[in-house]
Amino acid sequence: MPAPQTGWMHGVGVDVPAKWPRNQLRCGEPWRTTLVVQSAGAAVPLCLWLAPKNFHPDVVWIGGYVPSLTEHTVLGTVEVPAGGLKAMRRFTIAGEPAAEWRSRDRRTGEPAVLIVLPRRAVFVTVSSVHRTIRDSVVASIRFVPKDPVTGCATRSTAYDRPPRHPVFDRPIDVSGAVSVVGCHYIRGWLETTTGPMSGRKLRTLVAAIDAAPPLTTVRAPIDAGCTGLTPGPPEYNDDGPAVLRFTYADGRSTLVVVRVVWCTRWQSYLYAGNVERRLTGAVLLGLPPLLSQFPGPDTM
Repeated sequence: MPAPQTGWMHGVGVDVPAKWPRNQLRCGEPWRTTLVVQSAGAAVPLCLWLAPKNFHPDVVWIGGYVPSLTEHTVLGTVEVPAGGLKAMRRFTIAGEPAAEWRSRDRRTGEPAVLIVLPRRAVFVTVSSVHRTIRDSVVASIRFVPKDPVTGCATRSTAYDRPPRHPVFDRPIDVSGAVSVVGCHYIRGWLETTTGPMSGRKLRTLVAAIDAAPPLTTVRAPIDAGCTGLTPGPPEYNDDGPAVLRFTYADGRSTLVVVRVVWCTRWQSYLYAGNVERRLTGAVLLGLPPLLSQFPGPDTM
């Protein structure tokens, strides 16, 4: 029997059968049996898709949400009940507070279970006519301190601020790297991961980082009138840092942190150790698919 596949969010893991495809969504809704792994900031297309009659897929959805959680919020395939978390059954998973709501899939009417983990701002929903699937998925929920694929910590604010003593007079050198993995943090939680990436895509990213220019204090004309996060510090930006770990044939590694600063996009930056450079559109285009949103590369 093949090993199950696991979906991860904020260090929370959940298992489904290995053969299930991932993220099979139309207009933000599952259209077949699937495992959905979705961050809180994921974009949802503005369209309408009507499910056919006798439509009963098995769906497991693990995702992040934006605190605080209110009643009637839709989490995956289930709606939070009236009364919110207070109306849900309280229990613990491996010592962590959890809340459970047994309900119905809001579109198909299938029996469904919603599990909320408020400390981690994560939910898991399971919609299936098969009780064994519902029970086994809930039983598989667990926590890890590091992402099993990338090795990134599931909780960290270490990359929120730029270097205390930045060095501006030399480039970031990641030439010679043979692979890269990426981890994206939002509000300190590991949100999305990618990797490993190698070959032509890696070479394109390496070249863009090697060519990144010095920082600038000039503000982009397109940001005129922007009243978003400026003049607040960049660590308050909800997009959070993306951490790239480049590895070399001899086992060495280099961490490069990428930070988009909205409203002053030309002051977005990347750093490795104390070496800090400007984030360019070429770097954005070369990144693994980590960021759910970012400025148009041609505006950087």
